[in-house]
This record gives sequence, structure tokens and C-alpha cells, in this order.
Amino acid sequence: MIYGLKVLSTFLSFIKYIVFPIGIMGFNLRKSKLKYAIIPILGLTAAYLFNVNKPTVTAEILFQIVILLVLFDEKIQTIIRGFIIEFVLVSLIDLMVWLILVGITSLGNDYDDYERKIFIYGNCIGFIIIFLAALFLYKRRKDIAEVIRNIKIKELIFVIAVMGTLGIVVACIQGAYLGEMTLSIQRMAMIVAVIFLVIIIAMSVMFVYVVNSRKILMEINDLNEECMKYQKNYYERLITEDSELRAFRHDVNKHYNAISALLNENDVEQARDYVNELINRKDVHFTYKTGNVVADYIINGEVQAIKQENGDDVKIQILGKFPQSVGIEQTDLCIILANSLDNVKEAFSRFEGKKELGITIQNHKKRIILKIENTSQPVDVKNINTSKNDKKNHGYGISNIRRVVDKYNGTMQIKYVDGRFLLEMLI
Repeated sequence: MIYGLKVLSTFLSFIKYIVFPIGIMGFNLRKSKLKYAIIPILGLTAAYLFNVNKPTVTAEILFQIVILLVLFDEKIQTIIRGFIIEFVLVSLIDLMVWLILVGITSLGNDYDDYERKIFIYGNCIGFIIIFLAALFLYKRRKDIAEVIRNIKIKELIFVIAVMGTLGIVVACIQGAYLGEMTLSIQRMAMIVAVIFLVIIIAMSVMFVYVVNSRKILMEINDLNEECMKYQKNYYERLITEDSELRAFRHDVNKHYNAISALLNENDVEQARDYVNELINRKDVHFTYKTGNVVADYIINGEVQAIKQENGDDVKIQILGKFPQSVGIEQTDLCIILANSLDNVKEAFSRFEGKKELGITIQNHKKRIILKIENTSQPVDVKNINTSKNDKKNHGYGISNIRRVVDKYNGTMQIKYVDGRFLLEMLI
């Protein structure tokens, strides 16, 4: 039984150094058939290292390096990076398994008698962990390989520092159990433990920062895509209107002749209908003009949507114009207007009274004062953006508007007075 486990342990100790690079790190085996002759030689070497006696750290390191250099078709830089990652992780797994076997099972009660057995069991369990990890990561092994090939030195040092520090802590626990720790080693272990704690805290802060930054970047990307869609629609509309206008001008003489013929026949009613139809086709201008084409398109498009949803009884008043140089990026202006008017539409959908919308644009010392006011049901302005998923009233989009205002060191005020919601910005 023990001899069979000994042979199996030797075999698995060799195989794990092939499974790890292929299944976890995504390394490519050499295409040369020579590897089939080399593998048995490496197997015999493993039999000597892992069967005759417990290998030294130096011997095991050399064995791993030889396997990576001989069997895998990767650049030397990638081999070195892969070796460092493999050595640290495999050593860490072996140490963790050793701690479990010694600390939980009965083998730890008489370590001197069971040391060899613990080593054999540890090899087997360690291989199982690596094999399961390889199965779990197999579909992503190419991505992992690409990361290893492109990882920067600073990032690699950071990873090694974290895993190495954890390994030292575990090794110190092992040394303490075996009674091999001197006072100086104990002090060093305490220092390493403190360093490890600091690293864990720093990593946690970095993780939160990265996740939050990614979330913000995704939101900004979504908003930019929305603005690009607005601009794309605007230019498509311009092209369509320009084509219609050119076609109208091309056919204008024919239209004049048709109208003249109708009048000669005293068919005044049909001539009037014909003229009205031409007027409608020629009406290609924006109803509201603010001096900025992006703002014109968004405001006119949103006002048209508001009227379609609520009828033509909605009172719309737009005062002022943007300067030639607005001082902010067009995409940011798009974010402000699109989100503000989306909130107006949302508020109107919940409001049963008289619906009014007012937009005021003022220029003040090279800055812009923008006021958007609409009738609305009561709004708790203090908790207006407690939840982005809550679209009730004006909560949706306020955080996006505030982000743009803050970008230009501006100010923003939100008020609800006498049945009217007011959003005022200095940008």
C-alpha cells in the first residue's frame, strides 16, 4: 500500500510540473518529436529526486527549470516568469497541504515517524489541487499565457512579493511546529506577518479603487456612446434634409408649372393643397435654436418626443443662446442636456397637472449658467440620487450631470418650489 503510494507520489510529482504550465499557464509544448525521448529521462530523474529521498529545494528548482526549457516552446523571458509563478504557487500549495495534514490529521501526532508518509500524501493531494485548478482554468489558459508574456516587471515583483510573503508566513508556521525557530527567526516572522498584513490592506484598497474606477469608466463609456448616437442621428438628419432640399430645388420648376396649370384651370383649392404639401416638405429647420448644433439637435429631438408623449398642450419656453465657444466638450454638453431632458420626460409621465418646460441659457464671465425648470409632482431633492436604479421623478441621471459639472469646477443646485423642479448649473 505504502509502496504503491510512493510510486504514485513520484509519478504525480513529475506530472504536476507538466500539468501546471500546460493547463494553468497555457504554455505551448515544443513541436519537435525529441520531447518524447526527453520525457522518460526526466521521469527517471524525478524518480530519483522524489523516491530515493525528499529532494532539496535547489534540486527541485533545477528540475522545474529543465522541464520548462526542454519541453515548452516559449521565449526565455516567458520561461523565467512562468518558473517564478509556478515555483511560488506550487510551493505554497505544498506548504498549505502540509499544514492541513499535520494540523488536522492524526499523522501530526507523531511527526518523526510519519514524515515520509506526510510527504507522499502531500504530493498526491497537491497534484489533485493543481489538476482541478488546471481543469477549471483550461478554457482561459491562453488568456493567462498572454498575461504572463506581457506582465510588467513591477507587476511581477508585486505578485512575487505577495505570494512570497504568504509563503514565508506559512513556512514560519511550519518551522514553529517542528521546533526549528530561533528567537531571531521568530522576530523575522513577526516582521513578515506585519508586512503581509500591510500588503493585504493595500491590495484591498487597490481592489476597491480599481472596481470603482472600472464602474465609472463603464458609465462614462455608455454616456459617450449615447452622445455618439445623438450626433450620428443629427448628421444623418442633416444629410437627409439636405438631400430632400436638393431634390426640391431640382424639381422646383416642375412644381411651379404644376401650380400654374392648376390656377389656369381655376382649381384654387387643389393648388392650395399642393402648396401646403410643398411647404411641409421644405420645413427642414429646427424649431428651437441655441447657437450650438449638438444642443439644437438634442433639445429639438427631446421636445418633439415630449410633445408626442404628452400632446401639443405642453408649454415650452427656451431663452438665450450658447456662445460660439461653449468652453466644455460637446460630449459633456450632450450628457447634461440628454440626462436633464430624460428626467423631464420621466417626471411628465408621472405628473397629471399642466406640463411646462423652461430652458434658460446665460453667459456669465466666460462661463455658462444653464437652468432647466419643469412642473412636477413633489420631489425630495435631498435624496434624489440615492439609487441610480430608482427612476422615480428626477433621480436618474443626476449623478452623471453632477460628474460633468464637477469636471469643470462648476456648481449645481437642485430645488423644488411651488410645484416646479429646478436644476441650475454654473459650468
